[in-house]
Amino acid sequence: MQEQKQQVRVQIGNFDDPMNDALIDWIKEAFESEYALEFGSCFHGHELLELAEEGEADIFILFMNNIRFPDSEPVEDRLEACLELITKIKTTRGRPVIAMCGWEEDSSLIKRAKLAADFYFSMPCKADALIEAFEKCLEMLDGFDGVPRSAGHTRT
Repeated sequence: MQEQKQQVRVQIGNFDDPMNDALIDWIKEAFESEYALEFGSCFHGHELLELAEEGEADIFILFMNNIRFPDSEPVEDRLEACLELITKIKTTRGRPVIAMCGWEEDSSLIKRAKLAADFYFSMPCKADALIEAFEKCLEMLDGFDGVPRSAGHTRT
């Protein structure tokens, strides 16, 4: 009998674009033999928050400058709203967050993002660094003890 792989649900906060495909390919290449990976993608902040509140994702990867919020223009307002989103994801269910952004490195918003997220990368980022961060996110998940995860499995 083949051992059942542990389920890991990854939510990408970004437009559906080639970067998502590359990101998914990197993660699959590194972890698909060990884990049953599921990927979702959306770019609306309220949808990402709902997924966090409902426990529908184990790890969040957020492209900060590509997430949209009602009435959050210019980009500074979007990044501020994204910082709030990261904090809510972390406090609601304690899920690991990898944040990425292609905006000015010296911005105070970026400095705050580095503190709020578990891992932060300037875009573009290197695949090996991202894979290392993802592996650390796996280690951060509660109940990650070899027990298969399912959508209805409750973790405390």
